[in-house]
Amino acid sequence: MLGARGCAAWVAQAYGDFPEAAVTRMHWVQNLVAGAFTAENTNYWEPPGC
Repeated sequence: MLGARGCAAWVAQAYGDFPEAAVTRMHWVQNLVAGAFTAENTNYWEPPGC
């Protein structure tokens, strides 16, 4: 309902941060996480002995 920007602003406000700064940080993290879980990422960790 809030969208990405509305959610980021709400979280930033809850932590007493500037909403604009939180949006930038959250966007960076969102891209980082999305890149880690793409189909092209074949660097899967496996426990030793598997």
